[in-house]
Amino acid sequence: MGVPRSGIGPSRLVELLECAERPRVGDWTLRSALTRYAQREPRRVADLLTILRRLEAALAGRRSDITALGPRLWTAFEAFEGGGDDGTEPAPLDMAAPSGTRVLLDLLRILAAVDALGERLAAWAEDPAVEAPRDELDRVIAFAADELDRVGIPRDESGGRPGRRRGPAAGVRIAPPSEEPPRHR
Repeated sequence: MGVPRSGIGPSRLVELLECAERPRVGDWTLRSALTRYAQREPRRVADLLTILRRLEAALAGRRSDITALGPRLWTAFEAFEGGGDDGTEPAPLDMAAPSGTRVLLDLLRILAAVDALGERLAAWAEDPAVEAPRDELDRVIAFAADELDRVGIPRDESGGRPGRRRGPAAGVRIAPPSEEPPRHR
């Protein structure tokens, strides 16, 4: 998800950060399972991909914190997940910006929900006789979108699709029709 592997910390943290591309059952990744699922539910898949893009952008912007905190971040995440949400910061971390720790932990919590869904989608992709996780997909999308909004991760207003270039490439001058083209000597 845009965060370097080396020096991050525990392998479980690395696995979580790579949830979109990590192989699962039958070698299906979350993204490859979504490709299959898009054949039946394109809107839902587009919504989850938007969530993934928002998470990737948010985590990429915190790459140095993730790398620097590594094992302590994972310890705090496990305590955060296990201890319930009483609004306090877990003790193992002390970042310069007090809210920074909380945002990282919130992002990991959202990512963990997407990761769990990835397991279900991979199982379905491997064996389409397994019931598709439609309700779970809807719950994760709603939860993740609400939480990303709550922690202030911006939405991609372009719909996540790269914009088409219109007009000439940067730095290329197109002569207006009234001008004569330059003559080559």
